[in-house]
This record gives sequence, C-alpha cells and structure tokens, in this order.
Amino acid sequence: MFQIEPDTSKICIDSIFCVKENCQNNHSRFYLGICLEYLRMEEEQYKNSEEDFEKKKCDIQGCKLQHLDQSKLKSSLQQSINGIFPHNLCCMNGCDCKLIHKPWAHNICINDIMNVCQKKKKNNCPFNHLPWNQLKQQAKESSKINFTTPEQLCESQNCNCQQHFSWMTDQKICIPFLKGICPFIKCLKNHVEWEGLSLKQKIEQNSLQPCSVIYQESKERANSFSQKQFIQLLCEKAKFLKFKESIFQSNIIDVVFIMDLTGSMQTWKIEMENAIYEIIQQFQQTNKGHQIRFGFVGYRDECDKKEKITYINLTQKVDEFTKQISQLEAKGGGDDAEDVVAGFEKALELNFSLHEESLLCTFLIADAPCHGREYHDISSDNQIDSVEKNYLENVLKKYKKIKECNFLCCIKINETTDKMFQKMQQVFPLLTITSQKQPKEISDQVLFTLKQSLIQSKLIQSKIKNTIQIQAEFNKYKLSISPPNYQDNNRAKYWKNFYIDVDQSLRRGVTALDIEQNINESQQSDDQNCTTYIFKAFDTINNMYIAIKIPKFIIDMHREGKLDKISIDKAEQLAKTRFYSSSYACQMAHYFNQKISKIQEIPSLFYVLPIIYTLTEPFFGMNLVYGETFMNIQYQFKKYTTNSHHSEPKYYYYSVFSHFSFIESGHTLVITDLQGCDNILSDPSIQTKKGQIPILDFDETNHNEIGIEIFLTTQHQECSYYCSLLQLSREQFKNKNSQKLDQTKWQIAQKTKIYGICITCSQFTQNDLDAQKQSQEKFNFMNCEICKTESDQQMTSIIQCECCLEDYQAVQNLQLRIQTVLGSCDFCKQSCFDLNKQCCYYCESYCLKNQKEMKINDQLIRICSKGQAYLSLQKCAKCQKLYNNDVILSKDQYNKGIYKCIKCAKD
Repeated sequence: MFQIEPDTSKICIDSIFCVKENCQNNHSRFYLGICLEYLRMEEEQYKNSEEDFEKKKCDIQGCKLQHLDQSKLKSSLQQSINGIFPHNLCCMNGCDCKLIHKPWAHNICINDIMNVCQKKKKNNCPFNHLPWNQLKQQAKESSKINFTTPEQLCESQNCNCQQHFSWMTDQKICIPFLKGICPFIKCLKNHVEWEGLSLKQKIEQNSLQPCSVIYQESKERANSFSQKQFIQLLCEKAKFLKFKESIFQSNIIDVVFIMDLTGSMQTWKIEMENAIYEIIQQFQQTNKGHQIRFGFVGYRDECDKKEKITYINLTQKVDEFTKQISQLEAKGGGDDAEDVVAGFEKALELNFSLHEESLLCTFLIADAPCHGREYHDISSDNQIDSVEKNYLENVLKKYKKIKECNFLCCIKINETTDKMFQKMQQVFPLLTITSQKQPKEISDQVLFTLKQSLIQSKLIQSKIKNTIQIQAEFNKYKLSISPPNYQDNNRAKYWKNFYIDVDQSLRRGVTALDIEQNINESQQSDDQNCTTYIFKAFDTINNMYIAIKIPKFIIDMHREGKLDKISIDKAEQLAKTRFYSSSYACQMAHYFNQKISKIQEIPSLFYVLPIIYTLTEPFFGMNLVYGETFMNIQYQFKKYTTNSHHSEPKYYYYSVFSHFSFIESGHTLVITDLQGCDNILSDPSIQTKKGQIPILDFDETNHNEIGIEIFLTTQHQECSYYCSLLQLSREQFKNKNSQKLDQTKWQIAQKTKIYGICITCSQFTQNDLDAQKQSQEKFNFMNCEICKTESDQQMTSIIQCECCLEDYQAVQNLQLRIQTVLGSCDFCKQSCFDLNKQCCYYCESYCLKNQKEMKINDQLIRICSKGQAYLSLQKCAKCQKLYNNDVILSKDQYNKGIYKCIKCAKD
C-alpha cells in the first residue's frame, strides 16, 4: 500500500522527468505537479505550532503548481485514471511544461476537477468541464486494454485473485509504475505507459538488470557487427564528411588562359576580355552547381625583361578579372619565337583548387612557337640552338601532374605553331588542337572545350579505385607550439632527449585506413635514386589524406614472392626511424619559423607531419608503416641538398635551415637532404654523432660524425646571405671566419602562393601570397580553409563507447579530426587509460565512469553505477527490506537477485 512520503526533502522535484542517473529521491508520478515548497511550509507550521495550516499558497511568486496539503494529498491518492492523477495533467497540447499531456484530457479544465473553476460561473472559461468519473470513461475508451485498469491490478505476490495477469508477469511489467506510485526512476521491472500497452505487444526492456548481464550483452552486440564492416562503414562515412566539407572545391572548374602578350595579340586579348561574361552565363545555364574561376598568364620574350611575365590569380570575381585584363597591353617581343615555356612555368604557381575532383581547363593562345629548333621551322629565333633539350616537354610533364582532370586546348592562330603543338600533344594526352581560328571565335571555342572537358572528367572520376580498408592504431606527432624552454647551455640536452618528449606527447588512437592499392604515380619523385613507393590513403579518424611510404625493395620482393621476415623487420625499423627523424625536422622547422617571423625575405618552412600506423592486417607484408601529410604539389618536387657533399647552387639559400638546425640543437644534429616543393619539405636526413640520439642510429642515411663533418667542411663552406641575417655562428666550421656569403635568394616577389601544413588538422594547404603581401603578415601558423571557417556545421554519429559500452554522440568535424581514441566517449578518453585500475566486482569492467568504492561489512569493493542501482533495489527474501550494504552478495546471488539481510540470515 502506497504511503504519503512524510519527508518532502526525499521527493524529487523533477519526478518522472528526472535525468540524474544516480538520483536516490522518490520519483513517484503521484508528486508530479504538486508544490513541494507548500508541503514544506505545512511541515514547518506543525513543528512550531499545533495550529491548523491555513495558508492557501506558497510564497513563490507566480507558482503554477497545485497547492495541496496533507489531507488533500490523501484524498487525491484515491482518484487516478490509468495511473494519472488530476494534478499530473496539463490540458493544453503542445505546451512545454513539465506535466503530462494525454489526448483524453485535452481541453479539459483541470482547475475545475481539482477545485472550483471561478470562470465557469461567469461562462468565460475556454476549457470544457467534465466530472472526474466521465473523464475516466474517456480515458478507458482510449486504452487498448479495456477489461481492467491499473487501479484494479493487484500488487500482492502470493495472491490468486482475478487481477493478476501472467503476460504482465512474463514481461516483468512494474504494476506500481502503472499506478503512478513507483518511487524509482528505474526499477527491477519494466516501466511502460498504460495507454500503449497491448496483449500482443512485446515490451521494450528497460528494467534494471545485473551489470554483468548488461556488460556481456553490450559486448556481444558490439561484436555482432563484424569489425571489417565497421571499418568499411567508418571509411565511407568519414570520406563522405571530407567531401561534404570541401564540396565547394569539388565543383570548381579552374579556367586558365596562357596568352602571348606581344604586340600582334592585342585583338585576341580584347576578344577574350569580352568573352568572359558570355562564357560564364552560357555555361552555368546548362551546368548548374559548378563554379568557374578564371586565371591568366601573359608572356612575352627575354628582351622584354621585367615585363616578360604578368599574371592574375584564379578568381570568381569576374568584374575584377576583366578589369585587370583590360589594363594589360599587348606589346613588345623581339624575334618571332616567344617564351611560351616561361608562361607555363608561371602558370604552375597559380592557386589551383587542390580538390582531386576539381577540373582544370587551360587555353594556350599563341601566334608564335617557343624557342628551339625542334619546335618550329621559322628562321627568326635568337635562341634556336641554346635551349636545353625537351625544355618545353619537361614543364608540360609538371603541368600535367597538377590534377587528374586536367585538359589543355591549344587555339591555333596560324601554322607556325603546328610543330610545337604536336610535340606538346605527345606529352599531354588530354590536349586538343583547334583548327585555325579568328579572335571572334574564342567564346564558342572555350564553351565547347569546357563542355567536352566536363564530360571527359566525369568518365575519369567514375573509374573505380582499387582500395582496401584496414584498421590501424596510430601514433601522430603533436607539434609543440610554444618556443623552446631552454638556455644556450642545455640546448644539446633538449635535442638529445627530444625523442622521449615525442613519445610522451603523441596523439594515439585507433582509426580505419582506406588505402589505394595502386602506386600513386603523381606523387612519385622523378629522382631515379628514389627508394620509396607512395600509396595514397584516407585516415578516417584524423580525417585527412595520407601518403603511406613503402620501401621499393619490399614491393619488389613482394611481387616476386621472395618477401621474408628479415626484410620486413628492416622495413618496419626504417618506418619507425623515419617517423622520429620527421618529428625532429617538423619541430625544428617550427622553431625556425618563429625565429624568422619578422624577416619578410625568408618564407616559413614546413615539414609534412608524420604518423606511424600499426595495421591489423599486413600491407605488402608490413604491419608497421610510415605515413605523412599527403601533398598535392609533388609535380614540382626538387632536391636542394643531399646528405653528403652536394648543395644545389641555384637553391643554396635552403642551407640556412641546415645551419640553423646545427646551432639550435647545440651542435647535436644537422638536418640535411633538403627536398620538397618550395617551402614544403619531406624525407629529412639527420646527421648526428653515434649514440647521441639512439633512435636515429638506425637511419641508413645518417652518416654520424662523418655526416656532420661533411656539412661543416664541404657542403656549407660559405654561409648564405640568410645565415648572416639570422647571425648564425660558424664556430664549429672548418672555415670559421668566412667573409664570403652566397648571394642566391628566395624569389618570393615572383611567387603567387605559399604552401603550408594546417596547424589544426595537419592537412596540406596553400595561402594567397598576394593577400599576404598586402596584409604584411607572415604565415608561421597556417590554417586550411575548412579549419578557418568550420564552426556550426557539424556532422555527428552515434557510436558505442568501447570502454563504458554506452552510446555517445561523436562530432565528426574538427573535433573528430583531432581526437585520439576511436570509439571512446570524452570521459573514457580522458580517464580510462590506466590498465592497472581495479574493475567492478560484479561485471569486471574497467571503466571508471560513475564507478565508486563501497564499504560493505568493513570490506571495500568497487561497483559500477549500473551495479549500484541494481543492488540498491534488491529486497530481503524474508522481511522485504531494501538492501542496505550489510552483506556482500556472491556473484551468483547477485545475478539471480537472491538477498537476505544479516538479521534474517541469522534467524
């Protein structure tokens, strides 16, 4: 029999709407809608005086709850409909109050049922007035079960009356909850609403069970979805997110005009300027959803010197673009041949869309061939025998590698360019050559080429890539942003122990890799001595494209079926060493950027960020592989210095970074073998004395003392102009007091963009150098466009935490890209990492979430929150008193719900 709670402090004010999992107060629906403050005031009155409590309301201004004293509470207990009490109800559907809304009580005046509706007397109450018994009938008709009501059900355990139903017993339905008087948020039986109850309905389980059962069922449910399917699904979902984030980029069509700007081309320039608006209007009418950007490179000849090259970066601002074109003048030129190659070299530097599905369409408009006997039959060429062999083909090879969907159209003006166009076509498969055209035809030709290129690009993109999905643990280097905290006298100590700091600051986790099984030809270096093959992969958790580097000897041995454990062990050790050497280089480059922050003449240098993966299944026999940020600029890959004597004279200025690394490390190491594209470097070779940094001793490119000696004596015999700007000492060099400085310099003023690695998501990015010059800022810290703009657009997934086995919402945007543990909620990521921690006494889970120590009979045991809740509701089999921490139940007793208090156990 339900008893009115004498202590109002033990009643939960939120009743059935309480969300506190461990709330121990009374949650009976009976108290919903009742002003507890009013009851407390009545209690205080009786404590201090024997007078009757006559106050009508509480002191809370505007309180809309029902004010019932103890006597009215007892009478209310006798009148309920389907376990709902009058004060529980709200008559207005769509209301956001914390009361119960039932269809059968809609538009019924609750005030008239509870008290007396004063508005009823004046006929101005907007609600209907029904007596309680009539309302009962309406509620009964809305229920699926009409042969009984909750109020008639019997709660007695040992009773054979007609108000016991086996199907309710079988489905563990909580009768007190149906009556509105169960004091628990969750109990050992299922809480269900009466109106939705049906004889044929299978009740959804929500009763408290032993935590051991819950934990085992959750594990089985997680394992029922095969790991391979989960990895594949995760790959697809994360890739979809990546594409969603960069959807704007994928729909971009970059249109570049490379045009001869000598005097004979003035009419063509004017027609191109006039055609831009018509091209955009007509193309977008038939190809909605695509964004066209225009870029321009104008070239003349060597004799035009500073006016030889002019350019306009790719932009969607058509008005601004055409205005800049109109300001250009077709003039100059000497002999008949022009510097076409310089035009393509400049075009390589434009700010192309980096998205792999974007389209590049280039138009070469020229009325004269490039220099060189092999490209024409004209006699007016001042450099006819002085250009190097294949110099046009070499620049075209680089241009072709910009992206997969890359189309080039040569607009023929006269026959002098025929031989050059044919040479170009041999190198560039997606090149078309028009028939002889007039300036007025340029608009139609560009539109036709754009439409044909779009059709061909869709065919290219539709090719299915041969990919596999592999689960992997990752260790990702975490760049230290703060300046180094050391004095000059302990620089060496810092860098000798830096690999230990790397281990302590790693971002660790589990991810799924979507790996393209074909070698990525566009990323391969043209260096014949290159010893690595590159495979493109997508890392789902870090949400970034990765270049996985596998030694050539492994691929060759795998193809020949000769792969052995010794070779694999060697390759995996190389991967590990490569990870640490790249980590050293990344951090050193960051400190270099901080040092040069106020020197505009030196661009920021970046190393691609390294990741080491441990695969659950081998890739070309290897389970430990090295990965790094995927670069979209490998078509310009150059080698500036080696790990021995050579330093490329025209790029000598890069050696300032090697010199800086030697000084910054307290003469502990020097970073050599500088290679990459402009200011993005990769594959460093670190020279250090044997035993100084043990992990780097495994690097075959590290020549130890000899390597440092070579740098100090031959490779850096004289300092660069930039070494003097940074005031780098030559104390350890053979030639300590060299007054001669190499004067080769970075040609920053001629660049159109600057590359970098996003400080947030580790992805390759590029920034407009023109904008940087205007703002007079240096990009020491770079963010990609997605990380700059990402804020409210978040994609979420419901994932089961592999630690606490509870569902949680994972945000798949910036937070997902930088999170460290796959499948773990925030709490478990931060707290549940100690493998030596104690587990729950009953379910043996190690998760620390809501787990606490309980003292039972002078013995401390740990029990998880679900175990605590289940245990607290056990009743003594004899006296029916709730469990009171007086005895430790065995695991068998706990699972079966068998409990006897100490007193009853003794009797």
